[in-house]
Amino acid sequence: MSALKELLREAEPFLTLEDAAVRLTDITGEKVSAAGLLRLGILGKLTLTIRLLGVVNACKVTIEPSESEDFSDCLVYEPPFLGGLRGDFDLWVNQSGLNQPGLTSYVVNSRGEIENEFGGILVWAPKANRVIEILNANGFGSKTLPSGCSVLISKAVFDSLVSEEVATSPGSAGAHCEPPYEPKRHISMLQRQKDAILEALLSAGHNPRELPKRKDGSKGFRGEVWDKLKSKTRVFQSRRTFDKAWQELRGEGEIKEAKE
Repeated sequence: MSALKELLREAEPFLTLEDAAVRLTDITGEKVSAAGLLRLGILGKLTLTIRLLGVVNACKVTIEPSESEDFSDCLVYEPPFLGGLRGDFDLWVNQSGLNQPGLTSYVVNSRGEIENEFGGILVWAPKANRVIEILNANGFGSKTLPSGCSVLISKAVFDSLVSEEVATSPGSAGAHCEPPYEPKRHISMLQRQKDAILEALLSAGHNPRELPKRKDGSKGFRGEVWDKLKSKTRVFQSRRTFDKAWQELRGEGEIKEAKE
């Protein structure tokens, strides 16, 4: 990357959804809209950034796992801190089952804005290592973003979207656009969770595809791995998200018991 490009990237590492949509339309030849990118974000298929400007009220949130598979996890709210949140934060999408009442139920409303039908917009605050709910002026969950705030996509995420298209389509419009740097492939949260589980099993000396059967009264491998990974709240927001990733691995045959 040239010094100028690197300087420009440091100055503004994000694109608006409208700019990203225009660029993707030019590169792919397919019509891409800002609303379409927003829908991908609320489905957890694209990492979006929420830029909060001015004085934004908010409160910290704890995700309490449900003891039953028939009920979703629930959100426990702490007292609000008023006028204390600003900056760039990842949109938090419920990974334990999208759009469950009581967690997040994001939609793109008629104005093309993100809206949560069951509470406020949720973001991830890495410094606090917590989920944060954005509040409105009355102290309740803000269903839409406060005035002046916006949804963005990082240039790193954008480059990961177009890198394969540019590499495999020499005749496309994007083939003549030199990417500003070698992009990294965007990895979904579910894949990160599965990788973390397999890594924990391997680091403990277990072959995930040949796990011995659980002894009576023992916690089992799932419980042991959860004990190791539950502190990684950036990857596993709750026990339910961990269990979902574990079941995905079992369904794919990546985790199974050894044959006797």
